[in-house]
Amino acid sequence: MSTYGYEIVRSLIVDIELDVNVKRAMNEINAAARMRLAANEKAEAEKILQIKKAEAEKILQIKKAEGEAESKYLSGLGIAHHRQAIVDGLRDSLLAFSKIVPGLNMSWTCW
Repeated sequence: MSTYGYEIVRSLIVDIELDVNVKRAMNEINAAARMRLAANEKAEAEKILQIKKAEAEKILQIKKAEGEAESKYLSGLGIAHHRQAIVDGLRDSLLAFSKIVPGLNMSWTCW
């Protein structure tokens, strides 16, 4: 247009029609980018889920160990009380026996 005395400084293009192959390629690029993003999000969600499962398993194991320790402690207390009751019963029996048999020397009962 410069031959006619006009200089085009700026032009507004409003309706661009791309080739079908170009459109398809751009759509594939966008789809691939969205698929990568979705895969990353899914992997991150699975990672978080695995961490939460591991933390829950850890808590369960700790609680189980604490429960077993408490059970063993209480079992030990029960055995100690049982043994003390046996000793108390033996002592009471010996005292009752010594009251029945006059002049019995209790020193033979102690080892």
